[in-house]
Amino acid sequence: MIVITKDYLKTYERGFTPDKWYVCSDTHFGHTNIIKYCDRPFKDVDEMDEALISNWNSVVTDNDIVIHLGDVGFGTNHFIELVSRLNGYIVLLKGNHDRNKQIAKLLNSGAVNEYYDYSFQVFWDENEDIIFTHHPIAPANLSDSVKLNIHGHLHNNPYDWDDLSRYANVSMEMLNFTPTLLSNYVESIRWPTIHKESY
Repeated sequence: MIVITKDYLKTYERGFTPDKWYVCSDTHFGHTNIIKYCDRPFKDVDEMDEALISNWNSVVTDNDIVIHLGDVGFGTNHFIELVSRLNGYIVLLKGNHDRNKQIAKLLNSGAVNEYYDYSFQVFWDENEDIIFTHHPIAPANLSDSVKLNIHGHLHNNPYDWDDLSRYANVSMEMLNFTPTLLSNYVESIRWPTIHKESY
């Protein structure tokens, strides 16, 4: 495991102190079929994209950080224009549909501020270890020290196991298509130490 101190994050290098932390996953901008696959309540992809942007910007300001746990969108130029309209300092964790070419364009355009192709584990305090991933980690592979696995990928589909006490699904379908405060899952927010781990 590679330990990354808070100084590693670009946000600290820039002297940026966020007002709030948000988290979400699986926006799927520009993905027409996701409406059918996940029964999203939109008539077409344009309505969905505009609703996602409106919902996001209704809660997130440019003084906030959003941890996006992957599957941002489909296509290239158009969806990058959509993401560039989102408020906040966006930290992206790669999802299974995120392509390297898309990620490069998101970073080069400034639409996304930081990117990780690993999961990352955050030690908020002595009692609350959290791991952020795109796919949920199966219980047999989830370390006993991890109190919560915050993830996406499932959308509104069920887990393959019964004990959900250490899981939080932040796919957009589960959040009324709006990023949610990280403090809804963690009582005490402070600047983290981040550990990269591949799963």
